[in-house]
Amino acid sequence: MSRALQGDRSMKKFSFFFLSALSAALVPMHAAAQLVPAASAPVLPPGLYVQVIDGLINVSNKGGSTNFAPGQFGFTPTPSQAPITLPKNPGIPFTPPVAFTRPPVSGSSAPPKSSGVDCEVR
Repeated sequence: MSRALQGDRSMKKFSFFFLSALSAALVPMHAAAQLVPAASAPVLPPGLYVQVIDGLINVSNKGGSTNFAPGQFGFTPTPSQAPITLPKNPGIPFTPPVAFTRPPVSGSSAPPKSSGVDCEVR
């Protein structure tokens, strides 16, 4: 995984931005599941939690860098503390999005035509 600074950002701001962006990108990039609130979800310390379903991710910040492989869970408490590997799921329920469970569509590569306006930008 590569990282690049944009504009004139400090490393502290970049690390926080990087962790925020990584958190947002994990779901679509690694077939991670959507977070679904449970009735009796445990109270967890704040931070970035990751679960790898497929592939490999690298979480890096000022505190260090850790690779996570399929089946592993990780936690990064702050942008300045090193990421750690957790021994098991910390109690966060994950349910894969429906798009990951549908079979691939075969046939035309063109998107289906819409009968109305889907999105309008003004």
